Amino acid sequence: MINFSAISEPKDDVDDKILLKKQSVKRVYGYPITIPFIISNEFCERFSYYGMRTVLMIYMTEKLMMSKEDATDWYHEFVALCYATPLLGALIADVFLGKYLTILILSVVYCMGNAIMAVSAVGKWFPDGEVTDTTNIRPLMWGPLLGLQIIALGTGGIKPCVSSFGGDQFLKSESGRVQRYFSMFYFSINAGSTVATLLTPELRSSSCMGESTCFPVAFGVPAFFMVLAVIAFVLASKWYVKVPPLGNPIVDVAKVSWAMASVKVQ
Repeated sequence: MINFSAISEPKDDVDDKILLKKQSVKRVYGYPITIPFIISNEFCERFSYYGMRTVLMIYMTEKLMMSKEDATDWYHEFVALCYATPLLGALIADVFLGKYLTILILSVVYCMGNAIMAVSAVGKWFPDGEVTDTTNIRPLMWGPLLGLQIIALGTGGIKPCVSSFGGDQFLKSESGRVQRYFSMFYFSINAGSTVATLLTPELRSSSCMGESTCFPVAFGVPAFFMVLAVIAFVLASKWYVKVPPLGNPIVDVAKVSWAMASVKVQ
């Protein structure tokens, strides 16, 4: 006999508490007051990610003096990791922490990665070898490579959580507003990425700190926007509908498979 009791199911008392929270939350023009904060968070996060990524290949080849082949390898490793870590973020949110804490914790991790990228780009603080040209100092390579792995964990980890966390704020009867929310959400993604893609190359091409380029600012502005993303998210904490972790389908399938295998063995 297979025991399905370990498989997660929503509890009635949890559903009742969530419903009461959704009904009691303050609304602005019919939308939960939390929605502008979530959309602002997404705009700032996308600005941070695409702002950094836009100048990344140039940074690797012209500043870190990587070969084009090595830079391409590291760039695609970073992008691949960004698309792999959502599986981890979804698992953490669904099984352990819930979406709110997952977004908050991994956003702070994301900020740390951005900070490492910006600070390690200051060549005169972290020179790689003897400095012969003070206008173009090569920084140590470990800083940006470490920062990229941390950023990938942060951006990928929150990717499956933020949009659905916004959806959690609505009542089931508000399907029309939910559709409009997702339209605004994806507009914020495109707006943030477009502005960042236009701005950060201009920041990079300026001179600063005695050097002919300014990668510390080109990475520092995206880092600042990620801090703004965290602030925007935290400001609405007391109003959020926070659905507790109810389980992950992948974990549930694994439990069923294990139970069936155990029965066959017996």
